[in-house]
Amino acid sequence: MSAAWALQSGLYAALAGDPGLQALLGDPARIFDDPPVDAIFPFLTIGESRETDWAGAPTGLAHTVSLHVWSRYGGRKEVKDVFGAVYDVLHDADLTLAGYRLINLRFVFSDVFRKQDGDTFQGVMRYRAVTEAL
Repeated sequence: MSAAWALQSGLYAALAGDPGLQALLGDPARIFDDPPVDAIFPFLTIGESRETDWAGAPTGLAHTVSLHVWSRYGGRKEVKDVFGAVYDVLHDADLTLAGYRLINLRFVFSDVFRKQDGDTFQGVMRYRAVTEAL
């Protein structure tokens, strides 16, 4: 298993199992790698990721992962509520990753904007993680 997939799997497990996110995104939580066409709003997608060498360890990788929140609430509040719940779950989390050790996981930034359809708000959060092989 690649470090990137181990990290994504660990992120998904932590997010999907959180009662706070389940209250906002349903139970089971609507968290997707690739959302279905008829996905119910709000939902979260695990988006783009990038891995680079991390000089701190021979098998270390630095990861940036984007999470997207999609809402048709009629404002930014729902997206920001989900952002808060995601932050509470992930920032400085100690996740278990198959075959890897998570050295750290930190929030980098978030942004919310209205899509061109005028009804949908999209929020983007970015996290940075460092992993090393066991």
